[in-house]
Amino acid sequence: GTVIRATYVVECLVGVGAFGAVYRVRHRFLGTQAMKVFHQGQGAPTPEELIEEARILSTLVHPNIVRLFEANTLDVMPGERPYLTMEYISSGNLEAVLERRVRLHPLSALKTTRQVCSGLAVAHRTQPPIVHRDITARNLLVYGFSAHGTPQVKVGDFGLAKHVDPDSLMTRPAGTVAY
Repeated sequence: GTVIRATYVVECLVGVGAFGAVYRVRHRFLGTQAMKVFHQGQGAPTPEELIEEARILSTLVHPNIVRLFEANTLDVMPGERPYLTMEYISSGNLEAVLERRVRLHPLSALKTTRQVCSGLAVAHRTQPPIVHRDITARNLLVYGFSAHGTPQVKVGDFGLAKHVDPDSLMTRPAGTVAY
């Protein structure tokens, strides 16, 4: 029920991760959204890193990439905490789907992978290309299922995404080691 910036009403906590917490919020004009509020202190992303995530995400428009709506800060004691608002995906992430089901049918897995690749291709076509650097089942958000049970996904969490060096087309490695 907390009101933020006279625009958002916090409905519930969706989850907590290494860099912050995600809340389901209701925008007073635009309806339900997700608000990612970042932790403060050591190990938290810097304001520059958050601005970069917002800039990168704001340039990527594709049905298989989560849409960004706003990047701003909340006034809290002490200081400010940055946040991003983006489209709310109600069905959780692919990791949770895989935990509920033993496995996806190979054709469903292929179709889901194509959705991920389709979204990432948009990032890779930018100049210089953007690499996500943390594609995991946890960062693939499920917004529904096809009639045959194939998860419909959007790539989320561009917190580690970077533009590659325009000359070498390389960047430093980052992300989840197992992936």
